[in-house]
Amino acid sequence: MNQTVERNVLLEVDSLKVHFDVRDEKRWFWQPVQKLKAVDGVTLRLYEGETLGVVGESGCGKSTFARAIIGLVKASAGRVAWLGRELTELDTRAWREVRSDIQMIFQDPLASLNPRMTIGDIIAEPLRTYYPKMPRQQVTDKVKTMMAKVGLLPNLINRYPHEFSGGQCQRIGIARALILEPKLIICDEPVSALDVSIQAQVVNLLRDLQREMGLSLIFIAHDLAVVKHISDRVLVMYLGQAVELGGRDELYRNPLHPYTRALMSAVPLPDPDREKAKQIQLLEGDLPSPINPPSGCVFRTRCPIAGPECAATKPPLEGSFQHAVACLKVDPL
Repeated sequence: MNQTVERNVLLEVDSLKVHFDVRDEKRWFWQPVQKLKAVDGVTLRLYEGETLGVVGESGCGKSTFARAIIGLVKASAGRVAWLGRELTELDTRAWREVRSDIQMIFQDPLASLNPRMTIGDIIAEPLRTYYPKMPRQQVTDKVKTMMAKVGLLPNLINRYPHEFSGGQCQRIGIARALILEPKLIICDEPVSALDVSIQAQVVNLLRDLQREMGLSLIFIAHDLAVVKHISDRVLVMYLGQAVELGGRDELYRNPLHPYTRALMSAVPLPDPDREKAKQIQLLEGDLPSPINPPSGCVFRTRCPIAGPECAATKPPLEGSFQHAVACLKVDPL
């Protein structure tokens, strides 16, 4: 993929793969162990101050991809580099040094918080891990400052997670992720469990914090409208592979891959007349199994324009920084 923009690269991912062994009790000992290909060769660059949206239907590998970047899931192959430093082969101690710069916000806001700890202790936990000699009063002051920054009253510092709403619990999770002032936040569907009005508040909060703190974001979501609102570029994944990557406005205005077009056609329009007149492109069939994906292009079994060549050749992600697509039937230029 051609690179035309001069910017500081924070994160480099090259041909990242995450394969899991599938154990079958009925398998004979001489039969090979099956591999579930959760992520199968994703390549991208993340730049300083950028928000990269990651979209795709359930089971496409979005969350596994995010966890492999931060080291919560071990990569089977490929390369992940943070500011030029290789991450895939780091031991636990070396990872601890890097992880203060890369934090994560999880999907279920309440489940990601320890119910036996006060929110003050939850938010302060990273500080006590990385700065064990920091005075207690300084820790408390930092926690209260961060609580105010994410929209929580500092006088609630001794409350427990069950005393807060889902949106407030997600703000607690955001405060915990930001207390170390990291450079990158990976947001794994952070608003999918929240009401629509609360979703907008959390997304706007993340945008404000990004501008204020100079953050880069990887934002994973199912809701294409939310991704469009917050992202600079968008990565579309299907069955563990990247099928399209481009600038937000360009990709939403002119989706090239048939899978992206189908996703975009399902996005509701605010204009009732346009919503009624639009044609939704329904995908036929079910998502293939990642244990036995189709040969060649993984989307070909559901693609309306697939040809014989699509079964023989795996299309690479080709194009420019502004727009790249993995499809033998589409010209990315």
